[in-house]
Amino acid sequence: MSDYLAVNSAGLIWDAVPAGVIIVDANCRVKIFNKGAEELFGINRTTVIGLNILEAWQACRLSWAAENSFCQAVRYGISSQLQKTSISLNCFTVNIEYTVAPVYDDHDQSSGAIGIFKNLDKEREREQRVQHLEMLAAIGQIAAGTVHEIRNPLTAIKGFAQLIHNRVERHNTLNVSEYCTLISSEIDHINLIVSDFLTLSRPHDKPFIQLDVVRLVSDVLAFLYGESLLLKINIVSSLPDHPIYINGCLENLKEVIINICRNAFQAMSDKDKLTVAITEHPDSVWIEIADTGCGMDEQTQQQIFEAFYTTKETGTGLGLSICRRIILEHGGDIKVTSQPGQGSIFTIILPR
Repeated sequence: MSDYLAVNSAGLIWDAVPAGVIIVDANCRVKIFNKGAEELFGINRTTVIGLNILEAWQACRLSWAAENSFCQAVRYGISSQLQKTSISLNCFTVNIEYTVAPVYDDHDQSSGAIGIFKNLDKEREREQRVQHLEMLAAIGQIAAGTVHEIRNPLTAIKGFAQLIHNRVERHNTLNVSEYCTLISSEIDHINLIVSDFLTLSRPHDKPFIQLDVVRLVSDVLAFLYGESLLLKINIVSSLPDHPIYINGCLENLKEVIINICRNAFQAMSDKDKLTVAITEHPDSVWIEIADTGCGMDEQTQQQIFEAFYTTKETGTGLGLSICRRIILEHGGDIKVTSQPGQGSIFTIILPR
């Protein structure tokens, strides 16, 4: 029983390593193939454990150089320097960085080798996320010092515009009245920009709780039902019939889904369809929001989450940037795929 617990404890430890780990014994047979390796190479450990290094490498689609690094480590105790290679996985090329080192027993004899494999593409994504959050933090510092200074004179201007409007209406000077209405409208627009800017800059300070994603999405769709009827847009949902729990901020996640759905409404016309679906994955939950609207080109897709980028005449360009920030704060990701004239699909990925 103690050996069983020891083996299983070691397996749990290796599975916790945020990289692919492959360990071979003195005969170059695979003994450890952790969870990170399963995700990286797209194969189950049960098909690899016990194979010799050549068979395992063929299963992993790795090059001869990687196999040779393990053989050198086992036979001669030679550690490999950081190496780079690539594999083909589900029609995509995955760039990998790895290093191999010998493993010694209590008598300082070679007992195998260990290889650490990292997905370089995911590392780059993490770096981009960090850079994005740093940029938002810089924007936040600017916003914190300027937002209130902007709002104070706006309030005064709108108040005096309203006084002028009331006075000129009594004297039937309609042209001046129209000008005052335009002034108030533009001030409201500036206030909207300032409000979104403040939201973007404000750090997350709401506690995460355990919440049911299915219930959250269902509540949002019920909230938007009346709006969809007025716009003559059909909402179709595909939701699991059981709860799916994650840790997150209920209010912020609702804001994200509402924002994306309303953007979809604006991109559609009468009798178009909005489809909202939830799919479960081993380590994540995916919320897909698909519309049959006008779609977007490649350049728009690349810029859609950038602050102040908008395709609307009256938009602030901050809504989707705020959505992305919220999802990143949850440790997730948000992506978009689209074709002009064929609609768009927004995919929200949240960790479980």
